[in-house]
Amino acid sequence: MQYQADLRDIRFVLFDLLNLQQLLGAPPYEDLDRETVEQMLVEAEKFAREQLAPLNPIGDRVGCTFRDGQVTLPPGFREAYQAYCELGFLAAVAPPAEGGMGLPQAVSLALDELFVSANCAFSNYPSLSRACANMLRQWGTAAQQARYLPGLVSGRWQGTMCLTEAGAGSFVGACRCLARPRPDGQWTITGQKVFITSANLDVVDNVVHFVLARTPDAPVGIKGISLFLVPHRLLDEAGEPAADNDVQIVGIEEKLGIHGSVTTTLSFGDEERCVGELVGTLHEGIRAMFQIMNEERVQVGLQGQAVGSAAYQGALQYARERVQGVPLSSRSRDPQDQVPILEHPDVRRMLLTMKARVEGCRALLLKAGLHQDLARQTRDDAVRAYHEGWADLLTPVCKAYCSDLGFEVTVLAMQVFGGSGYVRETGVEQALRDSRIATIYEGTNGIQAQDLLFRKATLGRGRLMATLDQELQAFLGTVQGFAPLAAEAELLDEARRDAGRALAHLLELLGQGQVDVVGLHATAFLRLIGNLLLAWLLLQEAQVAAGLLDGLGLPADPAAREQRLRDDPAANHLAAKLPLARFAVRTLLPENAGIVRGILVGDRAALDVVL
Repeated sequence: MQYQADLRDIRFVLFDLLNLQQLLGAPPYEDLDRETVEQMLVEAEKFAREQLAPLNPIGDRVGCTFRDGQVTLPPGFREAYQAYCELGFLAAVAPPAEGGMGLPQAVSLALDELFVSANCAFSNYPSLSRACANMLRQWGTAAQQARYLPGLVSGRWQGTMCLTEAGAGSFVGACRCLARPRPDGQWTITGQKVFITSANLDVVDNVVHFVLARTPDAPVGIKGISLFLVPHRLLDEAGEPAADNDVQIVGIEEKLGIHGSVTTTLSFGDEERCVGELVGTLHEGIRAMFQIMNEERVQVGLQGQAVGSAAYQGALQYARERVQGVPLSSRSRDPQDQVPILEHPDVRRMLLTMKARVEGCRALLLKAGLHQDLARQTRDDAVRAYHEGWADLLTPVCKAYCSDLGFEVTVLAMQVFGGSGYVRETGVEQALRDSRIATIYEGTNGIQAQDLLFRKATLGRGRLMATLDQELQAFLGTVQGFAPLAAEAELLDEARRDAGRALAHLLELLGQGQVDVVGLHATAFLRLIGNLLLAWLLLQEAQVAAGLLDGLGLPADPAAREQRLRDDPAANHLAAKLPLARFAVRTLLPENAGIVRGILVGDRAALDVVL
């Protein structure tokens, strides 16, 4: 499967759908313009295609190795990582004062899609370091920032988040890792953390672990947890890594996919000499860690979308080239009459399903990033609260919905490839395996569904959901008079009303104390909201594309118009948005009606049956 990025659609979403230009040229993005962003996208695509994509099958087949306490990355990863850092991609969102580009989050996510779609396993290393640096800027002391940010931003040091323990995964409050105060104001850290990504690499000089731990006097539960900065190697007076800090790698995990991304078990303080520094306020470490987690949750959703996009592009190319069978309308049995499988209706159905999900999720993810950027840029508290609310609402949806759909896209891609997709040679089976983890780590998708329903949907008496409903109504007011999409607008409006009925019913059950019954429907509710957002965004894209098409002066004659679209990929990309939106609304959105019926019926068999 040859790497192909969809730069055209990325540009369309950024500049035509989301109007990224509204950010550029004003603080903190005063030095950025569209031309600069466009050039960054081109350079990122080139790097992904030339350096990351060739390493993807190597990373899968060779994987990471562990010997004498040291992790070795697959061949070529070290050189690629160094080149990645030297080109400034790791420091993309870092402030210029730190040597970064100061890019908006929406642009950073667009760049990351290019890297992830080329090599998902590789992307975990810079992603974590970037998230750790962002957290340290907000929660660390000036001294901590001065000592640790330069290494994290430059890529000389790696960052990790150490949250999960054998008995404390999604239930973080069960954390048993211990932090005891020292006379010098620092802390002695003891305990183990599992499933830690990027904990020790042969490509960096040091690793900065951010560790959740409980102090001796801490209250029980999540409110008693603090966050500590624990360097793998202690720094000397010059700020350089020196003596080891009693942090040991117990072993690395053998996984289904992302073999080029190392996953370890870490042991802290086996010799009682592991030293950590408190980050932020005592007993409020989960708040700081959530900054990393929420950033990574959007990133993991992007992993699902990006791997799905690569799988779709590969399946589309294969369908164009693979000759098999005669058209359904033909009665010929002559092998000479066989056509590419792209001509078969069921293959086209699968491809358009993949396209709708990939492009819809791309818009959803970049929209989430843009809201973060607009919140950062404004000085108006009310405007900031509005955009932060949108970012909060979209985070669990981006993580769960986009990772679910990304995996489903890889399944469809394998189906398009047929037997060729089931063997290693094409790379489709690797995409399927790599994408599966996105539904699990950074909080399983079931946890994201609970976050959406029990927290985001109820916050401020449903304020966030009310905002979503109001904006859907406002959009429908603009599109219902647009004849080509009038029927689809009515279907979206019906789905909007159904979602409101479902939420009202769930909130009523919650008010009655039927928490477990509500929990049964959390995953379905997230799917409901995801489908609603996907349909909305694809209809927006179709509306925008129609306006741009009007300016191209396409021929009125159907035959001449078709030929123009075949000769002009840019025009064809815009023209495809309208039928894509129709397809998505008519064939994917009806799933919501079944979800709503299931919620309103309120079946509790899963709670009552003896398993």
